[in-house]
Amino acid sequence: MKVDVAIIGGGSGGYVAARRAVQLGMSAAVVECRHLGGVCLNRGCIPTKTMLQAVSALGQMRRAADYGVLVPDKPRIDYATLLAKREEVVGCLRNGMGDMLEAAGIPLIPGHASFVGPNRLAVSRVAPEAMAALVNPAPHTDSVEAGHIIVATGSKPAGLPSPGADHPRVIDSDGLLGLRHLPDSIVVVGAGAIGCEWSHILAGLGCRVTLVTRRAHVLPREDPDIAAVLAESLTALGATIHTRTCIGSIAGTATDVTVHLDGDGPHSVTAEYVLTATGRLPLTDGLGLDVVGVETEGPGWVRVDDHFRTNVPSVSAIGDVTGTCLLAHAAFRQAVIAVERLAGLDPGPACAEHIPYVVYTEPEVASVGLTEAEARERGLEITVGVSPGMCNARAVTRGQPEGLTKVVAEAATGRILGVHMAKAEAGELIAEAVSAISRGWTAEELGEVVRPHPALCEAMGEAALAAAGRALFLP
Repeated sequence: MKVDVAIIGGGSGGYVAARRAVQLGMSAAVVECRHLGGVCLNRGCIPTKTMLQAVSALGQMRRAADYGVLVPDKPRIDYATLLAKREEVVGCLRNGMGDMLEAAGIPLIPGHASFVGPNRLAVSRVAPEAMAALVNPAPHTDSVEAGHIIVATGSKPAGLPSPGADHPRVIDSDGLLGLRHLPDSIVVVGAGAIGCEWSHILAGLGCRVTLVTRRAHVLPREDPDIAAVLAESLTALGATIHTRTCIGSIAGTATDVTVHLDGDGPHSVTAEYVLTATGRLPLTDGLGLDVVGVETEGPGWVRVDDHFRTNVPSVSAIGDVTGTCLLAHAAFRQAVIAVERLAGLDPGPACAEHIPYVVYTEPEVASVGLTEAEARERGLEITVGVSPGMCNARAVTRGQPEGLTKVVAEAATGRILGVHMAKAEAGELIAEAVSAISRGWTAEELGEVVRPHPALCEAMGEAALAAAGRALFLP
């Protein structure tokens, strides 16, 4: 098969790259060995958000009596039904992706791709069960020739280096998704987005959760005030959090596993499972990047420039495999930039400070741009505006007054440097902040936007006006 653009991997970045290439008049093909949608759709964002919806529903039922809605029996989870719903959601979205690729005339080639030249891929066959899982696959082909090849193979969970971490009850997020029962107890190692979301899911469903991190607070990349809101929420759900704590050895039996800790708390914790959520590694094994001389760094991250070009002119790389920003929406944007450059357009580079981060807990955590600490580390004079959740009428009416919204602005110009939230619907509201920062707005300009009342988005305006020194509704 010969095409203008061949994409290795049908995940978030690969799918968008193929679609954009066809929109721009190029022919494209996607080589995939497992499932359309990659990690996000099959083993990350979508399945976990489906489970988080169950936790949210439980929370609403528990608050119902405050509004005069009496639930006759204590709410409980039918875990098998939840798993079936999760699989239904994933399957629906995956089938939709396959149908859209087919409608766009983009062949989905089943197989494992590897470089045999700068413009040629060898494609080996996949197992019959993997072939059956692909949506609308094209006939197998042994090779693909392309004017340009985009690597979009994604990432996989990183393991623990601790002795005993190879015990079968030490699992990663993929393994946890494979469990057909709700664990009675679990130790979660790592308090980034993955660790915190799974802690929220499992604790919210009734599992005894111990969350362990070597960092000073959960969500170490977030503003400490924001992270503190989530830590309080997780604790209220029953999770136990150990910060500044390292994992020592791990010892297990057929029914449980004991983690030895090095920190200020207890010396060991025993649970049914241990979840490792300590980061991710690139999926580059077997790609043959060395055959064509594509440069990598660290454990195999593909080195790219601002337009996601590698050192080999005919090869680009996007998404997790680059290690630049391991988020699905970042991969969407990177795919567009990479393909538009191939088409001779000038899309401009991706700006890391314009990419929002969201943790879909309750309350949700969302941020974009610089924290207070990061701005000061750069030597910037700043002003900070904070709007507590209790000051937002809509949050109070919903029974969700916890959290806060924080706006960080440059003192001299008023230019917004960062927005950070821990509150209901933060993941939806952060888009307004992304627009403001990417367009160079000042805090005063963001604050003067007319918003509906009562609405959660009003907190953004109040925090912005507070940063500009003219808050209207804050004490």
